[in-house]
Amino acid sequence: MKDLNKDMNRKGTLFESHMKHIAINEEGYLIHLVRYIHLNPAITGLCAQPE
Repeated sequence: MKDLNKDMNRKGTLFESHMKHIAINEEGYLIHLVRYIHLNPAITGLCAQPE
Protein backbone atom coordinates (compact mmCIF):
# COMPACT_ATOMS: atom_id res chain seq x y z
CA MET A 1 0.00 0.00 0.00
CA LYS A 2 2.86 2.38 0.69
CA ASP A 3 4.07 2.16 -2.92
CA LEU A 4 0.57 2.84 -4.29
CA ASN A 5 0.18 5.87 -2.04
CA LYS A 6 3.60 7.13 -3.10
CA ASP A 7 2.79 6.63 -6.80
CA MET A 8 -0.54 8.44 -6.46
CA ASN A 9 0.78 11.14 -4.12
CA ARG A 10 -1.67 10.04 -1.40
CA LYS A 11 -1.57 9.27 2.32
CA GLY A 12 -3.58 6.91 4.48
CA THR A 13 -5.76 3.95 3.59
CA LEU A 14 -7.14 3.33 0.11
CA PHE A 15 -10.71 4.28 1.01
CA GLU A 16 -9.91 6.95 3.59
CA SER A 17 -11.29 9.91 1.65
CA HIS A 18 -14.28 8.05 0.17
CA MET A 19 -16.01 6.90 3.34
CA LYS A 20 -18.06 8.92 5.78
CA HIS A 21 -20.52 8.23 8.53
CA ILE A 22 -23.85 9.87 9.23
CA ALA A 23 -26.56 9.39 11.82
CA ILE A 24 -29.67 7.69 10.46
CA ASN A 25 -32.64 9.14 12.28
CA GLU A 26 -35.47 7.87 10.09
CA GLU A 27 -36.47 4.24 9.59
CA GLY A 28 -37.42 4.90 5.96
CA TYR A 29 -33.92 6.13 5.17
CA LEU A 30 -32.41 3.08 6.88
CA ILE A 31 -34.57 0.80 4.73
CA HIS A 32 -33.50 2.72 1.61
CA LEU A 33 -29.80 2.32 2.52
CA VAL A 34 -30.12 -1.40 3.24
CA ARG A 35 -31.86 -1.95 -0.10
CA TYR A 36 -29.20 0.07 -1.91
CA ILE A 37 -26.34 -1.87 -0.29
CA HIS A 38 -27.86 -5.25 -1.11
CA LEU A 39 -29.24 -4.51 -4.60
CA ASN A 40 -26.41 -2.38 -6.00
CA PRO A 41 -24.14 -5.30 -7.03
CA ALA A 42 -26.99 -6.86 -9.04
CA ILE A 43 -28.02 -3.54 -10.59
CA THR A 44 -24.45 -2.79 -11.70
CA GLY A 45 -23.99 -6.30 -13.13
CA LEU A 46 -21.46 -7.62 -10.60
CA CYS A 47 -23.82 -10.52 -9.88
CA ALA A 48 -27.08 -11.89 -11.29
CA GLN A 49 -29.08 -11.89 -8.05
CA PRO A 50 -28.60 -10.01 -4.76
CA GLU A 51 -28.58 -13.30 -2.82
